[in-house]
Amino acid sequence: MKIVLLSDTHGDEHLAEAVYLREQGADCYLHLGDSELPPSEIAPFVGVKGNCDHFGGYPLERKIKTPLGFLKATHRPPEPSLLSKEKDIAIYAFGHTHVRMFKKVGNLWLINPGSALLPRDGLAPSYCVLVIEDGKVEAVFKDI
Repeated sequence: MKIVLLSDTHGDEHLAEAVYLREQGADCYLHLGDSELPPSEIAPFVGVKGNCDHFGGYPLERKIKTPLGFLKATHRPPEPSLLSKEKDIAIYAFGHTHVRMFKKVGNLWLINPGSALLPRDGLAPSYCVLVIEDGKVEAVFKDI
């Protein structure tokens, strides 16, 4: 399974389309919030509501079934004290911090694709391709 993760595009109406054109054929396209655009303008990405999103139509979170279990997509990072309560979640994807992350905490993978517009980690603007295959998960960060 191939999932493309994008976050924090902050009103740039061309970024979602550019990433989609580079990553055609994925099983799922997720925008992790702060697109600052209506849902129709980030399609085929489906999004979650970020703290800067004022258009309706975005849920606070989404759950996507993967071969490992569910991927939970939100904008804000998880509260550390709540991680152990995410029993059916295998992957927790989030944005908000504008910092790339891919690490395992217990049985849960945490992933942040970084910001596609305004990174705060000294790296280039980015998105991430998540590949889930044969019981393993790989995150490939790609510069924009």
